[in-house]
Parts: sequence; structure tokens; C-alpha cells
Amino acid sequence: MKKIQTIIKQVDFFTDISDDALKEVSSRFTLEKFAPGESVFEEFSTGDSFFIIIEGEVEISKHVGQSIETTQAELDVLGPYSYFGEMALVDDYPRSATVRARTDIVLLKMTKKVFIELCMQYPMLLFNLMKTISHRLRSTNQKFVEIVDRLIKESRMAAIGTAASKIVHDIKTPITVIILTAELIASLYEESEEFTEKIISQAKNLDEMIREILDYARGEQSVLALKEIDLDDFFNNLMVPMQAIAEAHEVKLTFENNVKHKVVFDEGRIKRCLSNLIKNAIEAIDEGESVHVEAIVDNVNLKISVQDTGAGIPLELLDSLFEPFVTKGKKGGTGLGLAISKKIIEDHRGKLEITNTPKSGACFTVNIPLIKFSKKK
Repeated sequence: MKKIQTIIKQVDFFTDISDDALKEVSSRFTLEKFAPGESVFEEFSTGDSFFIIIEGEVEISKHVGQSIETTQAELDVLGPYSYFGEMALVDDYPRSATVRARTDIVLLKMTKKVFIELCMQYPMLLFNLMKTISHRLRSTNQKFVEIVDRLIKESRMAAIGTAASKIVHDIKTPITVIILTAELIASLYEESEEFTEKIISQAKNLDEMIREILDYARGEQSVLALKEIDLDDFFNNLMVPMQAIAEAHEVKLTFENNVKHKVVFDEGRIKRCLSNLIKNAIEAIDEGESVHVEAIVDNVNLKISVQDTGAGIPLELLDSLFEPFVTKGKKGGTGLGLAISKKIIEDHRGKLEITNTPKSGACFTVNIPLIKFSKKK
């Protein structure tokens, strides 16, 4: 009995009752046990009691809809001395969530009838219960909003995955035609080779970009085409299209390579990642400001930073910047650029970091582990 009294004293609406009242309340509980996976009660069922956990854990879940046919989302996991089902003490509505044993559990159970009888003896119980329910409702509502938001994003990603699958199939033929036509023109007119190479390169880039969206939507790791890269050549190739964008925005763009040996990564994917970071930086700052791209190495990583001289990123946006569909006021774009860029770096077992630097704007840093490249025999 002493142990039960100690446990009950942990519950909000029993904290300030007298010792005599606590002893009486403790005597009115019954013990119940459940095995892992067993249901304590189901959402939409009739409720007539509440529970306090003595041992083990329970999982709280809720249907995202008004029937048992809809998807269930996990709301919370509760452990010893937590309680649940208290709404059944004050209303006659069906249960608003499902509770299942996550482990072997031992519960204290009190019925609505018993609780009402105790409230007649100790009115403070009812007042304490109202305060507790108000607090927990606010907390649960916030959790549910976050869960629904996550499910909506997952649903949108699934839709994008389906669309991307169809696009990859449908676009393969026109991309192949573009490449073959460019190759034919190059063979007929030697002087066109410089231009046809760009056409072929960009057509292949388009195909790879769509496949990256598909991989991202599916949550799959991309198959990397790793090879040794000379960063001087890599930066020179990256500079040409990026300088055109910078000049259009009247922004100064500079590159600095401090890495004199070859490094290993997927050239196409890292180029698209950096192109996205540089383009974002250019579009985020005012005319006359600058973007500086610099490569260095430490003992374990290749580090490529994209630093701008703008106002920086508002602190309240930093945590959500890499989430899908976040565009933060941009007029164009899908909201997937930074999310896909982050995935590209993670597929390289690296990390994409962002910091606001004092008086120097925002800085995105690509960290890619240094590895040795071995050709397959």
C-alpha cells in the first residue's frame, strides 16, 4: 500500500491531498497487467476509467481521421508513474486515442464511478483534475499538429516519387533524341563541337537531376559515380555557368582552391550541390555584394565553403532550412534544392553545415570525408 501511495502522489491531481485522503484514494485502485502488444483500450471505444503506470511502457497512438480505417500516428510513449485515460473521468465521449502495452506493464486502474465518489469526499480532486486536463490538452494538440504536418510532407514526397518515376520513364526518349542529335551535328560540323558538348552535358545533367528527386522522394541512397577530381579543373567548369548568374545579379563571384592533390567524389552530384548553394547565395544578397567559394582540407575532410556578404539567415529559419518544400519567400523554386543538396552530401558520408558569420552573411560548408580511390581491375 505504501508503494501505491508513493506512486499516486506523483499524479498531478493527487499531489496536495491529505494523508488520510491519499490512503483512501489508494485503496480504491485495482491492479491490471498487460503483455507487449496488448491493447489497454482502443480509440473510439467507450471509456469509464483511467490508469497509472506502475511498471513498463505504453504507446499512445491516434487515427489521422474520424474512423479506424485511417492511418495511425504515434503520439507519445509513457513510462512508470505516468497516467492516461483521465478524460473518461469527466465526459462520456469515446476514447480519443489507442493505448497499447509496449512492454510488460502493471497498471493501477480507477473507474469513473469510484472517482466521482472520491470527489464528493474530496472536492479538491476535481479542481486539480481540470487543471491537469487543460495542460495536457495543450501539449497533445501541439504534438498532433507536428505529426499531421510530418504526415502531409511524407504524403507530398510520396506523390513526388510517383510523378518522378513517370517523368524518368517519359523523359528518357526526348533526352536520348537530344543527345543523339547533338552528336550527329558534331560529326557533321566539327566547328560545332564546343556547343554540342554543352548540349549533351546539360541533357545528361537533366536526367540525373530527375533521378535525384526520385531517390530523395523514395528515401533511397544514390549510387555514387566516384572518381578522382582535380579541383582546379572542377572549379573552372563550375565557374562558367555560375559567373553568368552572378553577372546577371551584379554580384561578384570568386573561387579559391587551396587543395593541390586530387580528391574523390561524384563529380556530377557535387557540382549540382554547389551550383544550388552558389545560386541561392547570389539570389539572397543585394547588388554589389559578393560570394566566395573556397576549398581546403583538414586531416579527415575536404571542405568547400560558400560564403556570402549578405545579411545572413534569420535565426528562426536555421532549423528548418533543409526541410523539403521550404522556400522562405523565394519567387521560384520547388523548395527541394537544399534538401536534395543535403542528401547528396550525406550519400557521400559527409555533412552540410550552415553558419551565420559576424558581419559576413551566411556560410554553407560541404564536408566530404577524404578517401583513396582504387580502380576496379
